[in-house]
Amino acid sequence: MLLGKNFTPIPISETDIEISLIAWGFTLGFGFLTAWKAWKQTMRMNRTQRYRSAYFWLVWAEVLSNAGYGCGSWLYLKHHVQPGFFLFFSIYIFWAIQVQAQLQIIINRISVVLMDTRKAAYIRWSAFSIMMVLILIVSVVWIPACLQIAPIFIKINTIFDRVEKSIYMVIDASLNWYFVRVVKRQLLDDGLAKYKPLVDFNVRIVLLSICMDLLIIAMMSYPNPYVYLQFHPLAFTIKLNIELTMANLIAKLAKKREFANSSSYPSVPVASHATTGGTEIRNTMMVFAMSGAMAAVGTAGLGVGGGGARELRSSDGESEVAAAVAARVGGGMEVGVGESGGKHAAEEAQSFEKEAGCFGASSAR
Repeated sequence: MLLGKNFTPIPISETDIEISLIAWGFTLGFGFLTAWKAWKQTMRMNRTQRYRSAYFWLVWAEVLSNAGYGCGSWLYLKHHVQPGFFLFFSIYIFWAIQVQAQLQIIINRISVVLMDTRKAAYIRWSAFSIMMVLILIVSVVWIPACLQIAPIFIKINTIFDRVEKSIYMVIDASLNWYFVRVVKRQLLDDGLAKYKPLVDFNVRIVLLSICMDLLIIAMMSYPNPYVYLQFHPLAFTIKLNIELTMANLIAKLAKKREFANSSSYPSVPVASHATTGGTEIRNTMMVFAMSGAMAAVGTAGLGVGGGGARELRSSDGESEVAAAVAARVGGGMEVGVGESGGKHAAEEAQSFEKEAGCFGASSAR
């Protein structure tokens, strides 16, 4: 059990149980809807890419850690599980996975629209490193405080727990703010008004996300220090649902393209570049294969793969950045061909579209 010598169980009143039951009920109901949305979204991914996608593992790590965290704290409050090292260590592990996965999902969203892959990697590893420091500190403060090893741990935990939650809230809000800034700078400023709903929605959900963090911090002031644990999975389930909704919106907007003479699906835009001597012709063919909802971001992993769109010119006049975003979201593929390679490239494009489950094979001329 590894409990302190003077360990005293904190009494749990009927009011504590009722408040926890409300939070647990919302977690179960909303959690089912979120898990169902995650299932539909991740199952749309290409089968060969699904299990190699970081997005797939991040989403399901978040779903399972929320469930494990909620179950552990509820069983403890209902006295079905006795307090001990293994109980608190299990809750700690679920929490560590929870906070890391949630931030990485947000960074995944940023990476889809951020063209600078080095900066995306810097943001990813910076957030990961900061959270790892906090996680390690929590392991040597929160667990001993719960086990009541010494009064000093309880005092430190009372302060540090709120500090840690506040730092997480700032990081979460900062990442969402940066996402809005990138979309405005690289897409809206280019005249792509179709991405404006993405900015508007993100501004609203940032407020909701901050409210969830404030809810957790506020519940830490409740007389029973373990009741707030039941609100933690609820808040992060709502955060995950927000991210899944954002992923669907990004895929929907990237798919919404205004092609000249377009049918119900985009054609294959081809751009030609000739040298002054006219002896060298380079065609850049872009196949936008929309495999539904968020197969998109999933195929792109953490948003830095899935397309390699750097020299793109789309036929509808959209910018290189917009083409790159669409490529990443659609799991696009760039095929470079020489003078005699047109037929081979067209065959590759058609094969790719068929494999990705696109609307139909496009022809390149």
